[in-house]
Amino acid sequence: MVGLLAAAFVVAVRDSSGRAQVEPLFATICAAVVVLIYVLAESRSDRSTSSLAALPKAALAWTLAAVTGAVLLAAASGGAVAQPAFVAGSYAAGLAAVVAYRATVTGTIGGRGDSNRLHEALAVIAFDQPDRATLWLRRVEERGRSQGVYVSAFCVPGRTVAVGGIASAASVADLAELLAQRPVDRVLVVAPGMTGAELTANLHALRRIAVDVDVVANGYDDVFTDRPLGTLVGIPTVRLLRRPLSAQQATVKRLEDLAVSAVALLLLAPLMGLIAVAVRAETPGPVLFRQHRRGVNGQPFQIWKFRTMHAQASAGGEEVKQAVRGDPRVTRVGRWLRRTSLDELPQVFNVLHGEMSIVGPRPHAIQHDEWYGSRIPAYIERHRMKPGITGWAQVNGLRGETETLAKMRTRVAHDIWYMTHWSLALDLWILIRTVFVLGHRNAY
Repeated sequence: MVGLLAAAFVVAVRDSSGRAQVEPLFATICAAVVVLIYVLAESRSDRSTSSLAALPKAALAWTLAAVTGAVLLAAASGGAVAQPAFVAGSYAAGLAAVVAYRATVTGTIGGRGDSNRLHEALAVIAFDQPDRATLWLRRVEERGRSQGVYVSAFCVPGRTVAVGGIASAASVADLAELLAQRPVDRVLVVAPGMTGAELTANLHALRRIAVDVDVVANGYDDVFTDRPLGTLVGIPTVRLLRRPLSAQQATVKRLEDLAVSAVALLLLAPLMGLIAVAVRAETPGPVLFRQHRRGVNGQPFQIWKFRTMHAQASAGGEEVKQAVRGDPRVTRVGRWLRRTSLDELPQVFNVLHGEMSIVGPRPHAIQHDEWYGSRIPAYIERHRMKPGITGWAQVNGLRGETETLAKMRTRVAHDIWYMTHWSLALDLWILIRTVFVLGHRNAY
Protein backbone atom coordinates (compact mmCIF):
# COMPACT_ATOMS: atom_id res chain seq x y z
CA MET A 1 0.00 0.00 0.00
CA VAL A 2 2.86 2.39 0.86
CA GLY A 3 4.53 1.65 -2.50
CA LEU A 4 1.33 2.32 -4.47
CA LEU A 5 0.75 5.61 -2.67
CA ALA A 6 4.36 6.69 -3.21
CA ALA A 7 4.06 6.02 -6.96
CA ALA A 8 0.82 8.02 -7.06
CA PHE A 9 2.50 10.95 -5.30
CA VAL A 10 5.37 11.00 -7.82
CA VAL A 11 2.90 10.99 -10.72
CA ALA A 12 0.65 13.67 -9.20
CA VAL A 13 3.27 16.25 -8.28
CA ARG A 14 4.86 17.57 -11.48
CA ASP A 15 5.91 20.93 -12.85
CA SER A 16 4.60 22.54 -16.03
CA SER A 17 7.05 20.54 -18.18
CA GLY A 18 5.83 17.27 -16.68
CA ARG A 19 8.87 16.47 -14.58
CA ALA A 20 8.40 15.04 -11.09
CA GLN A 21 8.88 17.58 -8.27
CA VAL A 22 9.06 15.05 -5.42
CA GLU A 23 11.89 12.63 -4.85
CA PRO A 24 10.80 8.96 -4.63
CA LEU A 25 12.27 8.68 -1.12
CA PHE A 26 10.26 11.64 0.18
CA ALA A 27 7.17 10.35 -1.60
CA THR A 28 7.63 7.03 0.19
CA ILE A 29 7.95 8.80 3.55
CA CYS A 30 4.78 10.78 2.86
CA ALA A 31 2.97 7.57 1.88
CA ALA A 32 4.11 5.89 5.11
CA VAL A 33 2.79 8.88 7.12
CA VAL A 34 -0.57 8.62 5.37
CA VAL A 35 -0.85 4.90 6.15
CA LEU A 36 0.21 5.46 9.79
CA ILE A 37 -2.34 8.23 10.33
CA TYR A 38 -5.07 6.10 8.78
CA VAL A 39 -4.18 3.14 11.03
CA LEU A 40 -4.06 5.39 14.10
CA ALA A 41 -7.47 6.88 13.36
CA GLU A 42 -9.10 3.62 12.28
CA SER A 43 -7.75 1.66 15.26
CA ARG A 44 -9.96 3.78 17.53
CA SER A 45 -13.13 2.31 15.99
CA ASP A 46 -15.73 0.88 18.31
CA ARG A 47 -15.01 -2.65 19.56
CA SER A 48 -18.65 -3.61 19.73
CA THR A 49 -20.46 -5.56 17.05
CA SER A 50 -19.54 -4.05 13.68
CA SER A 51 -22.26 -2.38 11.65
CA LEU A 52 -22.87 0.25 8.98
CA ALA A 53 -22.13 2.86 11.64
CA ALA A 54 -18.44 1.95 11.34
CA LEU A 55 -18.24 2.99 7.67
CA PRO A 56 -18.31 6.79 8.23
CA LYS A 57 -15.49 6.40 10.76
CA ALA A 58 -13.38 4.54 8.20
CA ALA A 59 -14.11 7.21 5.59
CA LEU A 60 -13.19 9.98 8.04
CA ALA A 61 -9.92 8.21 8.93
CA TRP A 62 -8.97 7.96 5.24
CA THR A 63 -9.90 11.61 4.60
CA LEU A 64 -7.76 12.77 7.53
CA ALA A 65 -4.82 10.73 6.27
CA ALA A 66 -5.22 11.91 2.67
CA VAL A 67 -5.41 15.59 3.66
CA THR A 68 -2.24 15.20 5.73
CA GLY A 69 -0.43 13.62 2.78
CA ALA A 70 -1.61 16.38 0.43
CA VAL A 71 -0.35 19.08 2.80
CA LEU A 72 3.07 17.40 3.04
CA LEU A 73 3.37 17.10 -0.72
CA ALA A 74 2.24 20.68 -1.35
CA ALA A 75 4.79 21.97 1.17
CA ALA A 76 7.59 19.94 -0.47
CA SER A 77 6.78 20.91 -4.04
CA GLY A 78 5.74 24.53 -3.63
CA GLY A 79 2.19 23.66 -4.60
CA ALA A 80 3.18 22.20 -7.97
CA VAL A 81 0.32 19.72 -8.21
CA ALA A 82 -0.26 19.64 -11.95
CA GLN A 83 -2.69 16.73 -11.88
CA PRO A 84 -5.61 17.77 -9.60
CA ALA A 85 -7.97 15.38 -11.37
CA PHE A 86 -5.53 12.54 -10.76
CA VAL A 87 -5.26 13.48 -7.08
CA ALA A 88 -9.04 13.64 -6.67
CA GLY A 89 -9.44 10.33 -8.48
CA SER A 90 -6.79 8.68 -6.28
CA TYR A 91 -8.54 9.93 -3.15
CA ALA A 92 -11.90 8.65 -4.38
CA ALA A 93 -10.44 5.27 -5.35
CA GLY A 94 -8.74 4.95 -1.95
CA LEU A 95 -11.96 5.94 -0.17
CA ALA A 96 -13.94 3.34 -2.11
CA ALA A 97 -11.35 0.66 -1.31
CA VAL A 98 -11.32 1.51 2.41
CA VAL A 99 -15.12 1.50 2.70
CA ALA A 100 -15.46 -1.70 0.66
CA TYR A 101 -12.85 -3.47 2.79
CA ARG A 102 -14.41 -2.26 6.05
CA ALA A 103 -17.87 -3.31 4.90
CA THR A 104 -16.68 -6.72 3.73
CA VAL A 105 -14.77 -7.66 6.89
CA THR A 106 -17.64 -6.52 9.12
CA GLY A 107 -20.28 -8.40 7.19
CA THR A 108 -22.40 -5.36 6.22
CA ILE A 109 -22.55 -6.35 2.54
CA GLY A 110 -24.57 -9.22 1.19
CA GLY A 111 -27.16 -9.46 3.95
CA ARG A 112 -24.82 -11.09 6.44
CA GLY A 113 -26.80 -9.60 9.28
CA ASP A 114 -25.13 -10.04 12.67
CA SER A 115 -22.26 -12.24 11.54
CA ASN A 116 -18.87 -10.52 11.65
CA ARG A 117 -16.88 -12.93 9.52
CA LEU A 118 -17.34 -15.33 6.62
CA HIS A 119 -17.54 -18.13 9.18
CA GLU A 120 -18.23 -17.42 12.83
CA ALA A 121 -17.42 -20.13 15.38
CA LEU A 122 -19.83 -20.25 18.29
CA ALA A 123 -19.97 -21.93 21.68
CA VAL A 124 -23.38 -22.45 23.29
CA ILE A 125 -23.97 -22.66 27.05
CA ALA A 126 -27.44 -23.73 28.16
CA PHE A 127 -28.44 -23.62 31.84
CA ASP A 128 -31.40 -25.89 31.25
CA GLN A 129 -32.54 -29.49 31.16
CA PRO A 130 -30.59 -31.58 28.61
CA ASP A 131 -33.53 -32.03 26.23
CA ARG A 132 -34.40 -28.32 26.15
CA ALA A 133 -30.70 -27.41 25.95
CA THR A 134 -30.34 -29.65 22.89
CA LEU A 135 -33.37 -28.00 21.29
CA TRP A 136 -31.67 -24.61 21.73
CA LEU A 137 -28.54 -26.00 20.12
CA ARG A 138 -30.46 -27.32 17.11
CA ARG A 139 -32.28 -24.03 16.75
CA VAL A 140 -29.04 -22.07 16.65
CA GLU A 141 -27.45 -24.54 14.21
CA GLU A 142 -30.41 -24.44 11.85
CA ARG A 143 -30.59 -20.64 11.76
CA GLY A 144 -26.82 -20.27 11.57
CA ARG A 145 -26.31 -22.33 8.40
CA SER A 146 -27.50 -19.53 6.12
CA GLN A 147 -25.49 -16.89 7.99
CA GLY A 148 -22.09 -18.56 8.21
CA VAL A 149 -22.44 -19.33 11.93
CA TYR A 150 -21.56 -22.78 13.20
CA VAL A 151 -21.44 -24.28 16.69
CA SER A 152 -18.11 -25.82 17.66
CA ALA A 153 -18.62 -26.27 21.43
CA PHE A 154 -21.59 -27.04 23.67
CA CYS A 155 -21.94 -26.89 27.45
CA VAL A 156 -24.79 -27.90 29.74
CA PRO A 157 -23.39 -27.14 33.22
CA GLY A 158 -23.68 -30.08 35.56
CA ARG A 159 -24.47 -32.53 32.75
CA THR A 160 -22.52 -34.37 30.08
CA VAL A 161 -24.45 -33.98 26.85
CA ALA A 162 -22.71 -35.47 23.82
CA VAL A 163 -23.59 -34.12 20.38
CA GLY A 164 -21.95 -35.56 17.30
CA GLY A 165 -19.27 -33.37 15.74
CA ILE A 166 -19.37 -30.77 18.54
CA ALA A 167 -16.97 -30.59 21.48
CA SER A 168 -18.80 -30.82 24.81
CA ALA A 169 -18.04 -29.61 28.33
CA ALA A 170 -19.78 -30.43 31.63
CA SER A 171 -18.97 -27.12 33.33
CA VAL A 172 -18.20 -23.51 32.45
CA ALA A 173 -14.67 -23.98 33.81
CA ASP A 174 -14.17 -26.96 31.49
CA LEU A 175 -15.51 -24.93 28.58
CA ALA A 176 -13.08 -22.10 29.39
CA GLU A 177 -10.19 -24.58 29.24
CA LEU A 178 -11.51 -25.88 25.92
CA LEU A 179 -11.85 -22.38 24.45
CA ALA A 180 -8.32 -21.50 25.54
CA GLN A 181 -7.12 -24.29 23.25
CA ARG A 182 -9.77 -23.97 20.53
CA PRO A 183 -10.91 -20.31 20.39
CA VAL A 184 -14.33 -19.29 19.11
CA ASP A 185 -15.68 -15.93 17.99
CA ARG A 186 -18.57 -15.77 20.40
CA VAL A 187 -20.29 -17.54 23.27
CA LEU A 188 -24.10 -17.64 23.37
CA VAL A 189 -25.64 -18.21 26.80
CA VAL A 190 -29.18 -19.48 27.37
CA ALA A 191 -30.26 -19.10 31.01
CA PRO A 192 -34.05 -18.99 31.44
CA GLY A 193 -35.08 -17.94 34.94
CA MET A 194 -31.56 -17.07 36.10
CA THR A 195 -30.89 -13.60 37.49
CA GLY A 196 -28.12 -11.44 36.13
CA ALA A 197 -26.13 -11.71 39.35
CA GLU A 198 -26.36 -15.52 39.32
CA LEU A 199 -25.39 -15.63 35.66
CA THR A 200 -22.39 -13.36 36.19
CA ALA A 201 -21.16 -15.59 39.03
CA ASN A 202 -21.69 -18.79 37.05
CA LEU A 203 -19.77 -17.43 34.04
CA HIS A 204 -16.79 -16.17 36.06
CA ALA A 205 -14.38 -18.64 34.42
CA LEU A 206 -15.01 -17.02 31.01
CA ARG A 207 -13.67 -13.68 32.23
CA ARG A 208 -10.14 -14.79 31.35
CA ILE A 209 -11.01 -15.74 27.76
CA ALA A 210 -10.75 -13.17 24.95
CA VAL A 211 -14.20 -13.77 23.53
CA ASP A 212 -17.53 -11.97 23.20
CA VAL A 213 -20.22 -13.40 25.50
CA ASP A 214 -23.86 -12.77 24.56
CA VAL A 215 -26.85 -13.75 26.68
CA VAL A 216 -30.28 -14.51 25.22
CA ALA A 217 -32.48 -11.61 26.31
CA ASN A 218 -34.68 -12.79 29.15
CA GLY A 219 -36.50 -9.72 30.45
CA TYR A 220 -35.21 -6.76 32.44
CA ASP A 221 -32.36 -7.15 34.94
CA ASP A 222 -30.28 -4.44 36.65
CA VAL A 223 -27.05 -6.26 35.71
CA PHE A 224 -27.78 -5.73 32.02
CA THR A 225 -28.57 -2.01 32.26
CA ASP A 226 -26.61 -0.09 29.61
CA ARG A 227 -25.29 -3.32 28.10
CA PRO A 228 -25.20 -3.38 24.27
CA LEU A 229 -28.15 -5.09 22.61
CA GLY A 230 -27.91 -7.16 19.46
CA THR A 231 -29.06 -10.27 17.67
CA LEU A 232 -27.43 -13.57 16.84
CA VAL A 233 -29.06 -15.72 14.14
CA GLY A 234 -32.24 -13.72 14.73
CA ILE A 235 -32.22 -14.23 18.51
CA PRO A 236 -32.25 -11.02 20.64
CA THR A 237 -29.15 -10.88 22.86
CA VAL A 238 -27.41 -8.74 25.48
CA ARG A 239 -23.60 -8.36 25.44
CA LEU A 240 -22.33 -9.48 28.87
CA LEU A 241 -18.61 -9.56 28.04
CA ARG A 242 -16.73 -8.28 25.02
CA ARG A 243 -13.25 -9.08 23.83
CA PRO A 244 -10.74 -6.25 24.30
CA LEU A 245 -9.69 -6.23 20.64
CA SER A 246 -11.64 -6.87 17.48
CA ALA A 247 -10.01 -9.03 14.81
CA GLN A 248 -8.93 -5.93 12.92
CA GLN A 249 -7.50 -4.26 16.04
CA ALA A 250 -5.66 -7.43 17.00
CA THR A 251 -4.03 -7.41 13.55
CA VAL A 252 -2.97 -3.78 13.97
CA LYS A 253 -1.51 -4.52 17.40
CA ARG A 254 0.37 -7.55 16.08
CA LEU A 255 1.89 -5.47 13.29
CA GLU A 256 2.89 -2.89 15.90
CA ASP A 257 4.54 -5.64 17.98
CA LEU A 258 6.48 -7.01 15.03
CA ALA A 259 7.67 -3.59 13.90
CA VAL A 260 8.72 -2.31 17.33
CA SER A 261 10.35 -5.55 18.48
CA ALA A 262 12.27 -5.98 15.22
CA VAL A 263 13.64 -2.44 15.40
CA ALA A 264 14.41 -2.83 19.11
CA LEU A 265 16.28 -6.06 18.48
CA LEU A 266 18.30 -4.46 15.69
CA LEU A 267 19.26 -1.41 17.76
CA LEU A 268 19.77 -3.11 21.11
CA ALA A 269 21.57 -6.28 20.02
CA PRO A 270 25.04 -4.89 20.93
CA LEU A 271 23.80 -3.80 24.38
CA MET A 272 22.18 -7.20 24.97
CA GLY A 273 25.48 -8.86 24.08
CA LEU A 274 27.35 -6.72 26.64
CA ILE A 275 24.75 -7.48 29.31
CA ALA A 276 25.07 -11.21 28.63
CA VAL A 277 28.84 -11.00 29.11
CA ALA A 278 28.44 -9.01 32.35
CA VAL A 279 25.89 -11.45 33.80
CA ARG A 280 28.06 -14.45 33.01
CA ALA A 281 31.27 -12.81 34.25
CA GLU A 282 29.91 -11.80 37.66
CA THR A 283 28.41 -15.09 38.86
CA PRO A 284 28.32 -18.63 37.52
CA GLY A 285 25.11 -19.83 35.95
CA PRO A 286 22.97 -19.28 32.86
CA VAL A 287 22.69 -15.84 31.26
CA LEU A 288 18.92 -16.10 30.83
CA PHE A 289 16.27 -16.71 33.45
CA ARG A 290 13.26 -18.69 32.25
CA GLN A 291 9.95 -19.06 34.05
CA HIS A 292 6.43 -20.07 33.10
CA ARG A 293 3.83 -17.32 33.07
CA ARG A 294 0.24 -17.16 31.87
CA GLY A 295 -0.49 -15.43 28.59
CA VAL A 296 -3.66 -14.69 26.65
CA ASN A 297 -6.60 -16.90 27.68
CA GLY A 298 -4.49 -18.04 30.65
CA GLN A 299 -2.28 -20.26 28.50
CA PRO A 300 1.21 -20.83 29.97
CA PHE A 301 4.34 -19.79 28.12
CA GLN A 302 8.02 -19.48 29.03
CA ILE A 303 9.14 -15.90 29.63
CA TRP A 304 12.78 -14.86 29.13
CA LYS A 305 14.79 -12.36 31.17
CA PHE A 306 18.42 -11.69 31.88
CA ARG A 307 19.30 -13.48 35.11
CA THR A 308 19.51 -10.97 37.97
CA MET A 309 19.82 -13.33 40.94
CA HIS A 310 22.38 -15.89 42.02
CA ALA A 311 21.83 -19.12 40.10
CA GLN A 312 20.61 -21.07 43.13
CA ALA A 313 17.97 -18.45 43.89
CA SER A 314 16.91 -18.22 40.22
CA ALA A 315 16.46 -21.98 39.99
CA GLY A 316 13.15 -21.60 41.81
CA GLY A 317 11.29 -24.27 43.67
CA GLU A 318 7.94 -24.82 45.26
CA GLU A 319 7.62 -21.18 46.33
CA VAL A 320 8.04 -18.14 44.10
CA LYS A 321 8.97 -15.16 46.26
CA GLN A 322 8.75 -11.59 45.01
CA ALA A 323 11.96 -9.56 45.02
CA VAL A 324 12.10 -6.96 47.80
CA ARG A 325 14.24 -3.87 48.33
CA GLY A 326 17.78 -4.91 49.24
CA ASP A 327 17.06 -8.56 48.37
CA PRO A 328 20.27 -10.57 49.02
CA ARG A 329 19.45 -12.91 46.15
CA VAL A 330 20.04 -10.12 43.61
CA THR A 331 23.54 -9.73 42.17
CA ARG A 332 25.28 -6.38 41.67
CA VAL A 333 24.78 -6.50 37.91
CA GLY A 334 21.26 -7.75 38.50
CA ARG A 335 20.44 -4.80 40.76
CA TRP A 336 21.44 -2.38 37.99
CA LEU A 337 19.49 -4.37 35.39
CA ARG A 338 16.39 -4.35 37.57
CA ARG A 339 16.67 -0.64 38.31
CA THR A 340 16.88 0.19 34.59
CA SER A 341 14.48 -2.61 33.52
CA LEU A 342 17.09 -3.85 31.05
CA ASP A 343 16.60 -7.38 32.40
CA GLU A 344 13.35 -7.44 30.41
CA LEU A 345 15.04 -6.99 27.00
CA PRO A 346 15.05 -10.71 26.03
CA GLN A 347 11.26 -10.55 26.04
CA VAL A 348 11.43 -9.05 22.56
CA PHE A 349 11.85 -12.69 21.49
CA ASN A 350 8.62 -13.54 23.33
CA VAL A 351 6.95 -10.73 21.37
CA LEU A 352 8.32 -11.93 18.03
CA HIS A 353 7.13 -15.44 18.88
CA GLY A 354 3.61 -14.12 19.53
CA GLU A 355 3.45 -14.97 23.24
CA MET A 356 3.68 -11.37 24.45
CA SER A 357 3.01 -7.86 23.23
CA ILE A 358 5.17 -4.76 23.51
CA VAL A 359 2.44 -3.10 25.62
CA GLY A 360 -0.02 -4.97 27.83
CA PRO A 361 -0.64 -6.19 31.38
CA ARG A 362 2.62 -7.40 32.94
CA PRO A 363 2.65 -11.21 33.47
CA HIS A 364 3.13 -12.53 36.99
CA ALA A 365 4.39 -15.88 38.24
CA ILE A 366 1.71 -18.56 37.93
CA GLN A 367 1.61 -19.10 41.70
CA HIS A 368 0.96 -15.40 42.16
CA ASP A 369 -1.79 -15.55 39.53
CA GLU A 370 -3.53 -18.28 41.49
CA TRP A 371 -3.13 -16.49 44.84
CA TYR A 372 -4.33 -13.09 43.65
CA GLY A 373 -6.97 -14.60 41.38
CA SER A 374 -8.65 -16.25 44.36
CA ARG A 375 -8.81 -12.92 46.22
CA ILE A 376 -9.45 -10.34 43.48
CA PRO A 377 -12.37 -11.36 41.21
CA ALA A 378 -11.33 -9.05 38.34
CA TYR A 379 -7.74 -10.32 38.35
CA ILE A 380 -8.31 -13.04 35.74
CA GLU A 381 -9.58 -10.46 33.21
CA ARG A 382 -5.92 -9.49 32.69
CA HIS A 383 -5.57 -12.71 30.67
CA ARG A 384 -7.99 -11.48 27.99
CA MET A 385 -5.06 -9.76 26.26
CA LYS A 386 -1.44 -10.72 25.61
CA PRO A 387 0.89 -9.70 28.45
CA GLY A 388 3.30 -6.87 27.71
CA ILE A 389 6.90 -5.83 28.32
CA THR A 390 5.58 -2.49 29.55
CA GLY A 391 2.09 -1.36 30.42
CA TRP A 392 -0.28 1.37 31.60
CA ALA A 393 0.17 0.34 35.24
CA GLN A 394 3.97 0.48 35.00
CA VAL A 395 4.17 3.97 33.48
CA ASN A 396 1.87 5.16 36.26
CA GLY A 397 4.33 4.09 38.95
CA LEU A 398 2.79 0.69 39.77
CA ARG A 399 5.99 -1.36 39.74
CA GLY A 400 7.92 -3.49 42.16
CA GLU A 401 6.66 -5.53 45.08
CA THR A 402 2.91 -5.74 45.73
CA GLU A 403 2.98 -6.40 49.46
CA THR A 404 -0.73 -5.58 49.93
CA LEU A 405 -3.91 -6.60 48.14
CA ALA A 406 -4.80 -2.94 47.75
CA LYS A 407 -1.69 -2.36 45.60
CA MET A 408 -2.56 -5.29 43.37
CA ARG A 409 -6.18 -4.14 43.04
CA THR A 410 -4.92 -0.76 41.84
CA ARG A 411 -2.61 -2.43 39.35
CA VAL A 412 -5.42 -4.66 38.07
CA ALA A 413 -7.71 -1.62 37.69
CA HIS A 414 -5.07 0.08 35.52
CA ASP A 415 -4.66 -3.06 33.39
CA ILE A 416 -8.41 -3.34 32.81
CA TRP A 417 -8.64 0.37 31.96
CA TYR A 418 -5.94 -0.13 29.36
CA MET A 419 -7.74 -3.10 27.78
CA THR A 420 -11.00 -1.18 27.68
CA HIS A 421 -9.47 1.94 26.11
CA TRP A 422 -6.87 0.34 23.82
CA SER A 423 -5.74 2.21 20.73
CA LEU A 424 -2.52 2.35 18.77
CA ALA A 425 -2.07 5.95 19.90
CA LEU A 426 -2.31 4.85 23.54
CA ASP A 427 0.35 2.19 22.96
CA LEU A 428 2.69 4.76 21.44
CA TRP A 429 2.06 7.12 24.37
CA ILE A 430 2.91 4.33 26.83
CA LEU A 431 6.11 3.54 24.93
CA ILE A 432 7.17 7.19 25.12
CA ARG A 433 6.39 7.38 28.84
CA THR A 434 8.27 4.12 29.45
CA VAL A 435 11.54 5.82 28.51
CA PHE A 436 11.01 8.37 31.29
CA VAL A 437 10.21 5.86 34.05
CA LEU A 438 13.30 3.68 33.59
CA GLY A 439 15.17 3.70 36.88
CA HIS A 440 11.97 4.15 38.92
CA ARG A 441 12.47 3.94 42.68
CA ASN A 442 10.11 0.94 42.88
CA ALA A 443 12.24 -1.07 40.44
CA TYR A 444 14.41 -3.38 42.52
